[in-house]
Amino acid sequence: MQGSSLLPIKVKEDIQLQHTYAKEVFFAYPNTRKILQFPMCKDIPLFTEHGNNIQRYALQFTVGNIFKRRKHAICEVYFEVGEAQLEEFLTWLVSGSVTWQIRFANELRKDCTLTLHKNHLSFHFQESFPMDEEELLFSMEVGDTQRIPALWMNGIYLRIPGASAYPDSISVQDMEENPGSFPLADAPISIFQTCYMRCDEVFTRLGAELTWRFSTGEQLYTAGKELIEDQEYHLFMRRLPRQQVVYDVYVDGVRLEYFNGEWVKLNDVHFSKDFFHQPKDSCTMHFRCPKDMLPYTYDGVESYWFRLMITKAENCYQLPSYHHIPLIQHSRWEYDYGNSRIYPKSMRAYANGESQTIGNGHSFLLFPGFPVQRTSMYFLFNQKPAAGACRMFVELQHSFDCKQNIRYFIDEGAALRPLAVEDETDGFSHSGLLSMFFPSDMKETQRFGKAGFWLCVQTDGTMLNNRLLSIQPNCVYAYGDDEIQIEKEFYIQELPVDITCEEDVCEVYIQDRNDWQKCTFAADSENLQKHQIYYDENQRIVTISRTILQERTEAARIRVKLICRRREQPQELPQGTVVFPAQSTQRIAAVHTLTSSSWHWIRETDEHLIQRLSHSQTEPAHILTLQDMERYVLDQLPDVQDVRCYAQDGEIHTFVLWTDAGFTMQSRERKQQVQGLLQKKLPDTFHKDIIVRSPETVMLDILLEIVHEDLDLDGLVKEQIKTYLHPVHGRDGKGWRIGEYCKAEELKHYIQNVFSDCTVSNCEIKGRIWKQDTVMCHVENLMENKAGIMQVGSVRILRGKKAEVHAD
Repeated sequence: MQGSSLLPIKVKEDIQLQHTYAKEVFFAYPNTRKILQFPMCKDIPLFTEHGNNIQRYALQFTVGNIFKRRKHAICEVYFEVGEAQLEEFLTWLVSGSVTWQIRFANELRKDCTLTLHKNHLSFHFQESFPMDEEELLFSMEVGDTQRIPALWMNGIYLRIPGASAYPDSISVQDMEENPGSFPLADAPISIFQTCYMRCDEVFTRLGAELTWRFSTGEQLYTAGKELIEDQEYHLFMRRLPRQQVVYDVYVDGVRLEYFNGEWVKLNDVHFSKDFFHQPKDSCTMHFRCPKDMLPYTYDGVESYWFRLMITKAENCYQLPSYHHIPLIQHSRWEYDYGNSRIYPKSMRAYANGESQTIGNGHSFLLFPGFPVQRTSMYFLFNQKPAAGACRMFVELQHSFDCKQNIRYFIDEGAALRPLAVEDETDGFSHSGLLSMFFPSDMKETQRFGKAGFWLCVQTDGTMLNNRLLSIQPNCVYAYGDDEIQIEKEFYIQELPVDITCEEDVCEVYIQDRNDWQKCTFAADSENLQKHQIYYDENQRIVTISRTILQERTEAARIRVKLICRRREQPQELPQGTVVFPAQSTQRIAAVHTLTSSSWHWIRETDEHLIQRLSHSQTEPAHILTLQDMERYVLDQLPDVQDVRCYAQDGEIHTFVLWTDAGFTMQSRERKQQVQGLLQKKLPDTFHKDIIVRSPETVMLDILLEIVHEDLDLDGLVKEQIKTYLHPVHGRDGKGWRIGEYCKAEELKHYIQNVFSDCTVSNCEIKGRIWKQDTVMCHVENLMENKAGIMQVGSVRILRGKKAEVHAD
């Protein structure tokens, strides 16, 4: 153990390093249903709701690609909940509290529109989906955790509403035709006519009920048209063409086929011999889309295709001839899934930092209540703590003079088991040691999706705003020797002076106007400023110069206080041990490992106390600042006019001005009343003594020079001044605060406003503390006395002369 000024210690117990430390910390807030996660590093906000929120209240479910190549796809989502709760639940799902996202192949679909219906939600997609066999992920995430409903849900299913659409493309004999009308044959002798029909809108799901609606017609076709115009043909035939006679083409061999690796006839569709012989306004073909249908690539397009094959066409003809060719017109596909339900392939709920897989047909609670009833902090240890004392030093950014209600538990999942802890942080109010005594049967449990050994810290109320800087493991409880105080007294003419000490000097204080001021250590002994000293660490010599006090007289005496530590060889400890001083050594506020070169000591002065209290966050349950003391006494005791508190020499001086006491001394009963009131409200860690006192009476000597003609005005002015400066009834009933004094200009202005006929040409106010051997001084010099109240002693009025007016 190395170092130039280390504290000698006596180890209280045998050292058994556990190497147990907190690797992660979680904060749970039941009011807002939030869980914050932090790795165990420096500067963690303590019991505040600012940080990365890992908590997710979400429900996700996946289905296959039910929209293959479908444009303007629509699906309906149904939630099986109680009929009485359904309307309110659906309204909540489309409110601003819930955010919906739909992902396909891990890509977010931004072309989706959500619509609320009476008993379901519908999602409408603008762009088409590819043919890929990817999953479609529906995700709803809660943004406003205050409005989460707790209800049982029996399941979720989807439905595809029925619709109709025109074919996307029709190809006849490898040539694109008008989708609105196409012939069954291009010539009477071409009996192997092939028509490919693609309609992506239809094939949302295999197994759907399909309806092909169309009308039939005919068009005139001339066979051998070139022969009519060929003169050689007519000369050869020795006759002209006959008058036009139109023959009907009979198409009696028609097959509707689908592809499942090869083209297969649909047995559900039958065409009669004369089906296409006469034009019809409405034709209907019903069949179920085969479940073994596969995509087929035709003309470079992969999709689901139907093929219409013409295998036989009959007619009588002699070239040249005229024919009526059957047409298919106004082709339209309709599909209907009936009441068929699409159940999700998987369903997962996220709540309270946990996730659970929900099986189809199983009821589940959406969303479960928050498992933590109080604001809690959870520590996840790296390993199972060994039985016995496990001590860790908690370093906090701020220190508060209060004791917060903190309880410690072992988290066993279903229940919390109380843990014996010696808490020297006063409930995470300031830095200190935690001595935890873990049982040998501590078990591993699951919390926030992580398995391990958990420590739960709970609070019943709002914690003070603080930050957790670090938690140091492997602490050893040790005793340290207390400090040594040396006081010296010098006259100013004796300075500069060197003080040689046998021990290490840590702090130096000088008494300035009855207050102890902490001195700072200068880098060199030249040009020392006010409240500065030079300390030679090697020689242990403190140098004090004449500039240590700016306002001084040659006859003035100064008092210096030195805080020293003994230098001894400390006890050697195992590497990696953190030494923590015993709680009896109150001034120690930090510890360091053996690799540190020195101890850091902080001794709290009166000024430090006031500064620390002023940065505290007010909590209704405790008094944290001197101003809190003053307000609390005024609120609790209506007979009190004013209260003034300040700290000095480790004591809190409380000056109380009663409305009916005036300048008389307050009784012992009233002092005990105020003292008892504060002691009940002050936290247990407030180790300062409360001294209740009466305000110090400051006798005023007032001199006024007044220009007036009324000889009786002097007495009225004196009475008016005494009334105006009365600490309770003065200033029109507002009174004067303790430590507040009237200035000459203010009094002059007041007299001239009250007595408009007179002019105050001069005003002087002097005073001294009554019952003390002090001299009269101007009121500006009394401002430093924060405990005084004004009492008018004497008022002297001098008559001035009016200014003479000379005529020109």
